[in-house]
Parts: sequence; structure tokens; C-alpha cells
Amino acid sequence: MYREVNVVADDITKGNATEAALRESAERFRFLAESMPHITFTAKPNGDLDYFNQELTTFTGLPAETIKGWGWTQFVHPADVEKNVRAWKHSIETGEPFAFEHRFRRADGVYRWFLCRAVPMRDAQGKIIMWVGTNTDIDELKRDEQTRARLAAIVDSSEDAILSKDLAGVVTSWNAGAERLLGYTADEMIGRSVFDLIPPEHRADEAGLLEQLREGKTISPYETKRLARDGRQVEVSLTLSPIRDSNGKVIGASSITRDITENKKIEAALRESEERFRSLADNMGPLAWMGNADGYITFYNRRWYEYTGTDYEQMQGWGWEKVHHPDHLSRVIAKWRDNLAKGEAWEDTFPLRGKDGRYRWFLSRAFPLRNSEGNITRWFGTNTDVTELRDAQESLRQAQQELRRHAVALEGTVAERTAELNRTISELEAFSYSLSHDMRAPLRAIRNFTQIVLDEEGPKLGEDSRIYLGKVASSAERLDRLIADVLVFSRISQDKIELRPMEVQPLLEQIIAERPELQAPQAHIRIESPLPAVLGHEASLTQCFTNLLSNAVKFIAPGVTPQVRIWGQIQDRQVRLWFGDNGIGIAASDQPKLFGMFQRAHNDRQYEGTGIGLAIVHKAVERMHGTAGFESEPGQGSKFWIQLPRPL
Repeated sequence: MYREVNVVADDITKGNATEAALRESAERFRFLAESMPHITFTAKPNGDLDYFNQELTTFTGLPAETIKGWGWTQFVHPADVEKNVRAWKHSIETGEPFAFEHRFRRADGVYRWFLCRAVPMRDAQGKIIMWVGTNTDIDELKRDEQTRARLAAIVDSSEDAILSKDLAGVVTSWNAGAERLLGYTADEMIGRSVFDLIPPEHRADEAGLLEQLREGKTISPYETKRLARDGRQVEVSLTLSPIRDSNGKVIGASSITRDITENKKIEAALRESEERFRSLADNMGPLAWMGNADGYITFYNRRWYEYTGTDYEQMQGWGWEKVHHPDHLSRVIAKWRDNLAKGEAWEDTFPLRGKDGRYRWFLSRAFPLRNSEGNITRWFGTNTDVTELRDAQESLRQAQQELRRHAVALEGTVAERTAELNRTISELEAFSYSLSHDMRAPLRAIRNFTQIVLDEEGPKLGEDSRIYLGKVASSAERLDRLIADVLVFSRISQDKIELRPMEVQPLLEQIIAERPELQAPQAHIRIESPLPAVLGHEASLTQCFTNLLSNAVKFIAPGVTPQVRIWGQIQDRQVRLWFGDNGIGIAASDQPKLFGMFQRAHNDRQYEGTGIGLAIVHKAVERMHGTAGFESEPGQGSKFWIQLPRPL
């Protein structure tokens, strides 16, 4: 066929052909193309399809005008279009013949594989004047190749040993699974007798199997042993199938050999486990039983039979109904069937009749046992005698009723005492506030009059007197600061606050701008922007930031410039603000008490303070529904943090 196409193409491309001869040659080509069983086409030098035979429109079911040019790409499988177009354009650019496998969509929507070939036709000067090509249906061949490849891959990748042999027992194929199982390579085993793999005591069995194969029989899995290269005997399960030629004659056998050594060990372990289970079940205190997935009871322990006076023949399946109290039976059955259907653990309490005819109460539980796929294979249940426990519970119930009566009376007393305590606390807070406020006036008088004496009479006084008066003024000033901090703490504790979204960075910058000790060169404070907004109260935040910044620049080793870093973290619906410094740090022994009132970690003479600042921070953060904390080591600085809610 391709020779004829080339002959016609030769005819067309002869440079000295007359127009009539060209028309005649084209007509001959079209006649030949229409009579071909393949899809035949021609294309312009630029790749535009300008002719195709009827076979293409019949196959695709598309109108001819939609296919010409590059319209043919519409029925090529989407996964093949890009590669096809790229290869086709490469041939157009280089003038090389084109060959490509791709899928065409048939009129019914089914894709089939085609081999597309195209060759360039040239004039006498070697210039391409057209392309001539064919598309040959190779779908069946392609599927056969894929099937063979899949089968080969399955055999090669199988964990089982798969081999074939002729009717004399000579090995003809040997996969990787056989090599792993028995230790021989394919080169070592192909051509050898399969009897070399069979222990002497089993060779007679193999001869019988070969005879059955000659008769065309398939041998279902059966268990035997095989000899590995290192001399081990391997427990295996074999499946043998006859191999036939094209005429149906048996010419050999295929063998699938599976290692069941571990299965045998598991079976032995299961038997031992079953024996242990029965021994344990027979000697446990509660009544015990086991059933199938559908609830059919297959086992009871010895305690069940001793209590009920029955035997297995009476109790198997649903025979247990005979020992249930009739007033409870229908309820118990309904609940048990419901749990079976849902596959959920079951629990119930009901009376069971003993061999003496009397009923005792039992707490009964059953749990589903599942396999690796999650399917229920069995149910295991127990019945525990709770008669005495129920009697005790009834006594306890009566005692609880009596206790509740006393509790109601006690709750009234507690509520009354709580209200009284709250009144007392309010009175104490008011008293504390009043006392602290009224004490400041005489303290200012002491401080001012002391300073007047020092200023006016200082030169007349002795050195010791001046020192003592200075200490009086200093103490009065310190006590005034202490009272002021107590007032702040009291106000924070009592004032009603309203939380709202707040941007904390402008507030921090304002505090720093108003306090010279927080500005360069006295201190270097770096705010890492942007700081997250918080849900807070401006006055309370001002107290927190002021105290934390003051402490950060105060507790510094002599001669060291304070370095303070402020940054924020978002943690779910919370914001944590950090204040890190290069200060002297805090000893571990002082850390637990740091947020308490009047607690100080450092010497008053070296570092002034009232011991209330961090208590104010803690109380203010607490009232804003937040928390506070710190990390510190002596000589390594400190990192204090406050954590507040984020705005919604």
C-alpha cells in the first residue's frame, strides 16, 4: 500500500509533468485513497489538512468542513493532542517523515488507537509541495500488547512463586517470587526438574499431580512442602492449572506456590490462644460467653453452666432466653438485636434464673471483636452478679435523699453567709481607699515641713541632723508613693471597666514620649511593628504598660544602658504582648511571689520601689479577662508578658 502511495506521489512531484498529467495523477491517487480500508489524507506544506478519504468522516461522524486545516485535533484524545501537534510541527519544520501513535474518537464516543504516518512530497528542486499520510487502526494490537505487559507485570511483581513446567516436570519459567521463596534464580532453575524442589517423601504426590494435569484437571490449593536452596523445607500451598496449545492440547502446567509457614505458626498460636482463652474463661468470676457476628452464642464458660444448671445443647444459639425473667425478656432481646445491627458495645442489667429456681441480678456487657478490615467476627460477653451491689445502691439512694434535704438547708445558709461576706469585703475596700486617701495629706505636710527646715535651718544643724531630716523626707515621699500605688490598686479592683478594641502601639508611643527616662539616650526602646490590637481598657492598659516599662529600665546593672524590645504574638483568639529587657534578672526563689502585693525581688537601697507595681499589672490584666507572666534568669534579663483577648 505504501509503495503505491509513493508511486503516486512520485508521479505528482515530477517537475516536468504537465498539468493534465498532474490532474490524472491526482485522480489516480484519490481513487486509490478512497478504495483503501485505512484513513488516508493529504496536507499542505504548512500542515493544513486539505484532503482525506471517506473513511475518516465515517469513523468520526464529523462534517468534512470541520475537519480540514487543523480541525482534526477535535477528535484526538485530549491526552494525545499536545504531543501529536508538537511532533507534527517538528516534521513540518524539518521535513522529516512523521510517525505517531494516538487515539481517535469514534462517532459513538469510543476512542481507538491509530498509527499515523506521513511523508513529504517534493518537486524537482526538493521543495515540499504536500504531505501524504495514513492512519492505521492498531487498537487490537495495542490492547494485546497492554494485556501481555500487564500479565507479565503481575507475574513479575507477585509475592507468590509462579512457575511453569512441561508434562515431564521440567521448569520452563520462574518469576522473582519463586526466587525469593526458594532461593534459586531463573537461570538456575529453568531446564531443571521440579522434582529437585520436592522432599523425597512427597515426590510420589507430584507424580500423581502431573497425571491429573495431563487429563486437563485443575488442582485446587493443597498444602505440601518444598525444598529451598539452603536445604530448608518450606510449608507451601499449591494451585496447579493446565497449559494448553492453540489446539487445546495440554502441554504443561502453571503453578502458583504460596509460603504458608507463617500461617502455620499463626494457626498453632491460635490453637494455643484458644486453649488459654477457654482456661481463663472457665476460671474467671463472672459468667462468660462468646457468639458469632449475628449473635448466635457458640460458647459459655464453666461458671455459666454451674449457675444455670444447663448444658451447651440447651443454651447454644438463642437458648439463653430460657433462663431470663419473663418480665424483662422482650426488652433485653430488643436491645440486644439493636446493638447487633449497629455493631456497638452492649450493656444491660436484668435477672437470670439459677439452678435453684431463684433469680439474681446481673450486669451484662458484650463487645464486638473485629478483623483487620473492621468487620465484626465475634462477640464476647460477661454477666457479673450485682445483686448485693443493687441492694447497697438502694440503701445509698435513700441516704442520698436524706443528704439532699440537708444540702438544701446548707445551701440557704451558704448563700446568706456569702452575701454577708460580700458586704464585708465592699466595706473593707471602701475603708482601705478612704484610709489611703486621707493619709496622704499629713505625709505631704511631713515632707514639705522637713524640706523647709533643711532649706532654712540646714547650715545651722549638725551633719547627723541633716542626714536624719533627709531620711524623714525620703521616707515620707516613699510612703506617699506607696499610698498612691495602693490607691491605684484599689481603684483598679473596684472601678467598673468596659472593654473595647484598642490599638496598643499608639498608647505605648504616647507613654514613652511623656517619660524622659524611657527616651534616648537614657534608654533604647524598640517596638516591633505591627503590634496586634487587643480587647482592653485604656486606663488599665496604661497602668500595665507604664509599670512594665518602668521596671524594664529600672532594674539594670550600673553603667548599662537599658535595651527594651516590645513585640506581639497571636495565639488563636488571644494576643500576647512581650516586654524583654537586658536587666539583672530575677532569682528563681523570688519568682513565685513576684505578682503579690508589697513583694520585691531586689534591695530597696539599690532599686527604689513600692512592691505594688506588678500587683497592679496582674490585677489590671485579670480584670480585662487576661493573664500575665514572665521568664527570667539572673544576669540574663527578663521577658514579661500580658495576654488579652483579640477583638472579634
